[in-house]
Amino acid sequence: MASLIGGLGGLTLCVGEFISADNAITVGNLLQILGFLVAWNGIRRFFERKPLWWTCILVMALCAGILVFSRLASHFEDTRIIVIAGTEALIALVCVHEMLKRPSALHMTTAASAFAMFAQAAALVTGALIMVLAMKPHSPRVMVLENSLLLMAVMTTIFWNFGFLAMVVSKLQRRLVHLAATDELTGVANRRAFVESANRERSRANRDSTSPSLLIIDVDNFKLINDIHGHVGGDRILANISRTISNCLRPYDLLARIGGDEFCVLMPSTSYTHAMAAAERIRKAIETRTLTWNGKAFNATVSIGVVTWTPEMGGLLQIMSLADAALYDGKRTGRNRVVAVQPDILHPFPTGQTAAQADEEPGAKIEKSGP
Repeated sequence: MASLIGGLGGLTLCVGEFISADNAITVGNLLQILGFLVAWNGIRRFFERKPLWWTCILVMALCAGILVFSRLASHFEDTRIIVIAGTEALIALVCVHEMLKRPSALHMTTAASAFAMFAQAAALVTGALIMVLAMKPHSPRVMVLENSLLLMAVMTTIFWNFGFLAMVVSKLQRRLVHLAATDELTGVANRRAFVESANRERSRANRDSTSPSLLIIDVDNFKLINDIHGHVGGDRILANISRTISNCLRPYDLLARIGGDEFCVLMPSTSYTHAMAAAERIRKAIETRTLTWNGKAFNATVSIGVVTWTPEMGGLLQIMSLADAALYDGKRTGRNRVVAVQPDILHPFPTGQTAAQADEEPGAKIEKSGP
């Protein structure tokens, strides 16, 4: 839209110059300024900031008043050049500031667009000063310099327009990547993102000789919750529980929803003792938090299986099987519990063997906590 308005302003300006019509020249200049203002507010919206349309209206009114008033004076052309070039350069610099004010969000395309707008501002100011200060009529060398600066202003406009397009495409790509890795209901990572992160952490742990821990969390009696409060209520409760879990974790821990009412937490470089403490903290936080839906208050509980990952335990599927076995052992023994596979286990449970059976074997020990 900004390019369309600016282009229309340039066309109107060319027609006005050709037929020597001051009204057309004034309108063309104002349309060009409007194009810059629309680009500025577009940049603000791109970076999720509120557009400042009232500021745009005030700028347009001020420029229009100056141009109309200057037509009554004897130096209309010089005043017009200074006002238009100065205003457009100032807006371009404001756009540069908008794009560079958050270094953490800065990308190559954004930096390139900002540089193009800065170059355009410099070309506009330099060209205006030459046109006003040079002797008239202009010498051929001055006219060549003026035309070169005008061409630079046009080329930089094209360049930052392509830059804005690249910024939009880059943002959409990042958005798609985020959506592909995020659970829609709770806003935490989904199963795919969790598996990728867990495998990367496993490789890092093997390289650095550290032990990550894994927590599998399941909401107790969730089918009953759905039956009482409906599926919409159940979804709201899951979102609430995910926020409660997130509040109990460190910034670099990963929370993911891997099933209907099942969550998983990956805790890098976390010992068995610290993983147990974190799981118990999560269990208590959910147990003591009162949830409401449709005017009804109730307390949900969760059961948690904990495993500290050691090289002897195998891959991610084996670790999740261990955590699942510990989790369902907690379900069978009363729910609202933290059940952990102790770190001296050497082998995963054999196929078909339950956590209760494994508890009797010397190779695996289960530790439980809870009410």
